[in-house]
Amino acid sequence: MVEHKHLMVIADVGLPPIEPTSVERWMSVLVSALGMKILIEPRAKYCDMPGNRGLTCICAIETSHIVIHAWDETSPGLMQLDVYTCADLDLDVVWSAVKEFEPNNLRWKFYDRSQGFNLLDEGLGPVDIILKTLQSSVWHFAKTMPEIPHWYTRGREWEDKRLFVEAVKLINIHGEPTDFFGKTYKYLFLGPYKYWTAEAPHVKPEKHILINRTLI
Repeated sequence: MVEHKHLMVIADVGLPPIEPTSVERWMSVLVSALGMKILIEPRAKYCDMPGNRGLTCICAIETSHIVIHAWDETSPGLMQLDVYTCADLDLDVVWSAVKEFEPNNLRWKFYDRSQGFNLLDEGLGPVDIILKTLQSSVWHFAKTMPEIPHWYTRGREWEDKRLFVEAVKLINIHGEPTDFFGKTYKYLFLGPYKYWTAEAPHVKPEKHILINRTLI
């Protein structure tokens, strides 16, 4: 039976794609990972027009099309992705692919267009799930350091330890280096708080024990 699945994604991205050949290769890999077949090879072009500077890549597949648009004049950049197929669509494969662009504030809608527009699902992508979990985790006040009021959450208390590890990675990647009493920490600013880890930079994310936060 022919299906009509349509995924539309919009996200802020830390690494917006800018090199046409690389994006064409990325899209070919995505098509293969989705179990689809290319009808017209991916073609990407970069636009230099001020106010609309960015890259577009289009690929026709046997079951429809995939299109990505990315703008890099702002920081972070902006990415929009459109995947339409007449076959089954595995969203986890798509999330794994777009992770390369360091997405944040990711929003998406997933439709079944067999008969009009039937919304199947919508919500947050993997990075935003990590951030949401970070904000809603169990936090303990650091009673031993009342002169420096802050809270901490322990990885062993997280229902999904993998999300804790990914949260540590996000802080390491996107945190802003700041000196504090002779030491440099990376602070991730999110809502009314800033988050940081206490372990040394060489410690692997899997070995981190806790994450700290304090009001900005």
